[in-house]
Amino acid sequence: MSSDPRWRDDIDALQFEPAGHGGLCLVHRLAFRRLLGVMLSADAATPTAQAAPDAAAADRSKTPASRNAAPAAKQTPPAARTATPAAEDCLAFFTAYQPAFAAAAGAKISAQQLPPGRSFHLNSRDVTRQMTTIF
Repeated sequence: MSSDPRWRDDIDALQFEPAGHGGLCLVHRLAFRRLLGVMLSADAATPTAQAAPDAAAADRSKTPASRNAAPAAKQTPPAARTATPAAEDCLAFFTAYQPAFAAAAGAKISAQQLPPGRSFHLNSRDVTRQMTTIF
């Protein structure tokens, strides 16, 4: 990263400058809510919940509506979906997973052919894609 990340209260987002790009990358608090919720749900999975997808797969094949349902261990707990993370939590998460944010920024710059200096946003899906390959 070319600059230290900082929280911007005016837009409710974390801001950082991807190395070599010159523009700003912004990640909104709602993206962090989703990212933190996914991490909490993965940490809270129990052996029973992890075994549930096999049984759930059999049930999903019976009804069309349940075929697309996510396994219980992968769903975000209701409290995590509604809780708004503090700016400090967002900064701590960014610091812990900085390589994923840098990779997500690089991938978006490349995929959208963003010119140097252009600012852009990352959403939770952008970061999650990179987290699954890095961590």
